[in-house]
Amino acid sequence: MLNHYYTLCKVTEDMSKLVGCSVVDCFTQDKNSILIQFSDGKNNYYLQYLIKDASPIILVRDNFSRARKNTVNLFEDLISESLQNISIHKNNRIIELKFINSIMYIMIFSGSNSNVILTKSDGVIIDSFKKKKELLLTQINLPEPNLRDFKGFSSGTSIYESLAKCELLLGKYYAKELLFRLKIPSEKLIRDYSAKELKDIFDAGQKLRNECIDSNSFYIYNSKDGLLLSLIELFHLDCNYQTFSNINSAILYKLINNFKTTSFNQSFKELSNKLIKSKERLINNISRIKDEELIFERAEKYKLYAEILMSYPNLKQKKAKNIKLLDYQSNEVEIPLDENLSIIENANRYFSKSKNAKTELQIRKKRLPDLELKLMKIENAIKILNDASDTNELEKIKKNLKNMTGIKVIEENDDVSTKFREFDLGEGFILYVGKNAANNDELTMKFAKPNDLWLHARGAGGSHAVLRLNSEQKVPKNILKKAAGIVAYYSQARNAKYTPVAYTFKKYVRKPKGANTGSVIISKEEVIMCEPGLPE
Repeated sequence: MLNHYYTLCKVTEDMSKLVGCSVVDCFTQDKNSILIQFSDGKNNYYLQYLIKDASPIILVRDNFSRARKNTVNLFEDLISESLQNISIHKNNRIIELKFINSIMYIMIFSGSNSNVILTKSDGVIIDSFKKKKELLLTQINLPEPNLRDFKGFSSGTSIYESLAKCELLLGKYYAKELLFRLKIPSEKLIRDYSAKELKDIFDAGQKLRNECIDSNSFYIYNSKDGLLLSLIELFHLDCNYQTFSNINSAILYKLINNFKTTSFNQSFKELSNKLIKSKERLINNISRIKDEELIFERAEKYKLYAEILMSYPNLKQKKAKNIKLLDYQSNEVEIPLDENLSIIENANRYFSKSKNAKTELQIRKKRLPDLELKLMKIENAIKILNDASDTNELEKIKKNLKNMTGIKVIEENDDVSTKFREFDLGEGFILYVGKNAANNDELTMKFAKPNDLWLHARGAGGSHAVLRLNSEQKVPKNILKKAAGIVAYYSQARNAKYTPVAYTFKKYVRKPKGANTGSVIISKEEVIMCEPGLPE
């Protein structure tokens, strides 16, 4: 309730200490904030107007440091002007500051109607925070308050709604408080009460309104809706609160803590999403590794294809994309072929695939304990994260995340999921592929670490690729083949039968001074021949 009318009345009262002061400075260092510096010759005060979550807020601060860079002067006609009077318009959220030669109107409305406008004494606008070009030199037109008579609501309206929206200007929280004190259920309707009972309710509302106006204590409640500022004690809220003797201290406390809460939520979400994503990826990899039957069936299928092809009469013949042959039990089997290869070459290709599948099974079995240990560490980190209660604890978790789980926290401006193509190769290996020359440079020279594996199609233009590796981690042959196939696919040799792909550690890749975008030099490399293609 920072911009509630009665809160603004209290802020305006506090602003009275600015009367007689002169404007020393007026600037912005944020598109949604204005700072006006006042001085009485001894002390400085800072009137701040800011828009937070689409709602304007105003307060007076005893100190504020102007940034050295990226600040813009505003309302230069105000400099050296002396403030003569401050008032708030009756029943309207417009604060008026009268200077000797001009009048400033601070409009605390939600949405596009909020603004700070400077006029001459005759109401001609000479400056404005928003819509300056549109409003300059026009006559100011202040919106009138839209007040509804408590008696004017239909009989089917709830007592709560009529109190919240009528001329008492209570709003929803003070209306709830009034009903709580009167022991009236919020769902009760106007028709449920006699005219005298309704008058008594309205009179009680006036007393609560006066309680707000006369209050000298200010409360910040830690409610389920977040921190809530109130001018009176709210008995209907069953939560902790803090009391302040100054309205601006209460507002500043709420703003600072809202900022801390927002920062906490953003950091928590970032870490939580990263851990959950890693956990899901590990669970999927572990599940695939444990699914030995699927890998075994694939190996046996490739072996069967190879043996059936070897029984074909003309092994040197080249066929179409597939062939139908009979197996040992006279069942017809349709076998996919590479039409550029002979029957015997296709058979040897399937023998090789069968062998690779069996090798992959053995590699996966060896990697399983490491992956399960990493999953346990990530689950423990998620538990620790869920127990965190402030930003300091989150920072400690973020700092120690790599030691806890092996996961490096990537800063928000390093979001690889949007910058580079990303491929999950299984067994915990992730391949990142550049999208263009500039992107290749960023991937290789900024994103990649010295011991990451770097790949590029040899002798052909194409994407750089980086396979993220932990310290001393070895790449299984099947993973290397998958990575090389993807790199070949994203090169100018995509349509070749086989493509040579160079690979090396990133520490052996450098960019000479003045080299073209995407150009690098490799001091040590190995080459693998592979078929271009994306993983199934």
